[in-house]
Parts: sequence; C-alpha cells; structure tokens
Amino acid sequence: MKTWPEWMRVPDVVEYAGVSKPTLDQWRVRGEGPRYTKRGRLVWYRKSWIDEFFEAGMRTSTSERVSDEVA
Repeated sequence: MKTWPEWMRVPDVVEYAGVSKPTLDQWRVRGEGPRYTKRGRLVWYRKSWIDEFFEAGMRTSTSERVSDEVA
C-alpha cells in the first residue's frame, strides 16, 4: 500500500482521490473542491484537507442532500 505524504501536488491528489485533473482544476476555479494553497505557481493540497472534503460529502442515501460545505 502506498504511503501518502502530508503535502501533495495535483498529480498526487488525482491518484489519491481518484478524480481527474480537469475535475480538480474546475473545483479550484469554482471554489468547490478541497482547500489548497499556492507557493508561486505551484498548487499544494494537505492530505487532511482532501480527506475532510470527501468526508463532508459522505451520505448514506441517494435522497440525502450534500452539505453546504461541499455544494
């Protein structure tokens, strides 16, 4: 099993989270995805921020609404 670093760049997040790069890019532009930070032109995600983002959207039924934090 792969060990994931605490700070990840976009290619790592794509692999870790199982989302495409275009989806991750669109989330960033729209302000809909996990929190991130930038150092110059480089985008960095903290692993805990990615986990929090997906946990906030967890549901137990298809009829449940996604929380405002994710939507």
